[in-house]
Amino acid sequence: MKIDVWTLALQAINVGLLLWLLQRFLYKPISAVIVQRQQAAAALNAEAEAARAKAEAERAQLAAERAQLVSGREQLLAEARSAAQQQREAILAAATEEVAQRAAAAGKALAQERRDAIEA
Repeated sequence: MKIDVWTLALQAINVGLLLWLLQRFLYKPISAVIVQRQQAAAALNAEAEAARAKAEAERAQLAAERAQLVSGREQLLAEARSAAQQQREAILAAATEEVAQRAAAAGKALAQERRDAIEA
């Protein structure tokens, strides 16, 4: 096989021209599209990160509000228990006093009946 210098030179020019055409019409537009897609992906990632941060902040705020509600609930329950205990003690004292009054009245009535029975 013989290698001709002219054929080799023309093949080299052909390869060079092909590489130049590919770079100009294929590589640059494709790289521009890739850069645009990377920028769009970065923008979406930034937007998603901002939304995640906002959701995290709202979650923290809701957790704080929930803790505040739980402490308020506990305080209200304690106040209700205290009021119920005071009311129970007041009712018990009134009932004890009423029982004592009725016992005294019954004792007086019994003593009066004994006197009446003795006199009769």
